[in-house]
Amino acid sequence: MCYQEALEIATAALLSLRGHTIDVLTVSRPRDIQGAIELSKIVSKLSPIIGNLLEYAITRHLNETGNWQEDYQ
Repeated sequence: MCYQEALEIATAALLSLRGHTIDVLTVSRPRDIQGAIELSKIVSKLSPIIGNLLEYAITRHLNETGNWQEDYQ
């Protein structure tokens, strides 16, 4: 499979996820102001975790969608 064909298949697979919710994290409403303050301190630390979880979910979806073979030409 050439890279362009792989990109077209992957693009179609990812576009099929449009509107689909990927359940990676649920944050509950803080019970009080202090809880909100503490939550705001850690939200920036969640970004890399969420990024990694999304990367895993997308990779899993692509692996389920197609049969990926390298083209050595």
